[in-house]
Amino acid sequence: MSKFCKWTRVLCACGLLPMLANAAHDHEIVGDTVFNLHGFITQGYFVSDDNNVSGDSESGSLDFREIALNSSWSPAQNWLLSAQLMSRRMGEVDDGNLRVDFAQVDYRFFDHTSGFLGARLGRVKIPYGIYNDTRDVAFTRPSIMLPQSIYQEGTRNLLLSADGLMLYGSHGFSQGIIDSELLAGYLVVDTELEQALIGFDAPGKLDDSPAAFWRVMYKSYDQTVQYGLTLAHAKVRYDSVGAGDLFPADGEIAVDQAVLSYQYNWQRWAFTSEYLFRESEVRGFGGIFDSQKPNMGDAVYGQLEYRVSPKVSLFVRRELGYANKHDRNGKQAAAESGMPAHRGYLRDWTLGAGWQPAMHWLLRAELHHLKGTMGLSPLDNPDSSELEQNWNLFILQATYRF
Repeated sequence: MSKFCKWTRVLCACGLLPMLANAAHDHEIVGDTVFNLHGFITQGYFVSDDNNVSGDSESGSLDFREIALNSSWSPAQNWLLSAQLMSRRMGEVDDGNLRVDFAQVDYRFFDHTSGFLGARLGRVKIPYGIYNDTRDVAFTRPSIMLPQSIYQEGTRNLLLSADGLMLYGSHGFSQGIIDSELLAGYLVVDTELEQALIGFDAPGKLDDSPAAFWRVMYKSYDQTVQYGLTLAHAKVRYDSVGAGDLFPADGEIAVDQAVLSYQYNWQRWAFTSEYLFRESEVRGFGGIFDSQKPNMGDAVYGQLEYRVSPKVSLFVRRELGYANKHDRNGKQAAAESGMPAHRGYLRDWTLGAGWQPAMHWLLRAELHHLKGTMGLSPLDNPDSSELEQNWNLFILQATYRF
């Protein structure tokens, strides 16, 4: 076990010490009994000159849509119950089946002008980076697709929510607020996630996958700056059926991640950057899988947004992602696996614009100029030999909220 893995687990455990977290959530717990019901509908159009994203984008694809309904109820002071149902279609990666995105009971133990402390129990949104909590809500982010090296759509369910317990709190200082969340539980695994991770519906199945997340963020009172750290540890377990299974024995993939986040706002400008370090290790499975060594990858992006007016925004983003930080051109992985070298990295320039013509409507467009195919789903691209290293992707999206 590497030093990074050990320190990640130690720091996740120590996340309880400054447990004073995320005051600025989507709701406010009040004494009166209040019931809220909201939702949104999103439709996207993807077209690419090579490689497929969200269906057959090389021919133009409307195979992306999201329909969600969420509700919250405060039955008594300091108590809040909330849940969201989601139907999501994204090419072959997500088939549109109805699922529970989150369903949680929230109780605030302590609430004071200087801070608060509370807990959430159930299927809880995972605290991860700047955007993960509200990644499905188009109105809360500047782009259609978040940086894929850090917020990958193909394995969205792996980072969206977990079944467990979260402690959260917030504490105010002279210049700003420190928010922190500590979550321990089990990842939500299903057949679609299995296909996204493995590339096909394997004979065996993914089993209970324990995980822990700790995020601490500093935010200035004037909303000018925020920065923080996320640490994550997870084990994705697989139960083999033995004979006839690609994986001869049971096994697991242990993943440790650290994300550094920074955002600065000045007048109409906003600069956001995040850096990810990831270490993964394959354990068990038998056969050739027993000889694999731990892998270390990393990713970074810088994003500049300009708010032309309250209704119009523009942004530019540069993203770099590498499956193996010691093999940035992917040639070593290609020699060992026979896969194209460009499967090992992703370099993306993105330009985008957003327009909110009315309070309930949001329209977006963005253009990606890419080199590399790391993160592209094998479900939408079953033949890796047909993937192109250099390609472009154009996306349109319309969202209506109610």
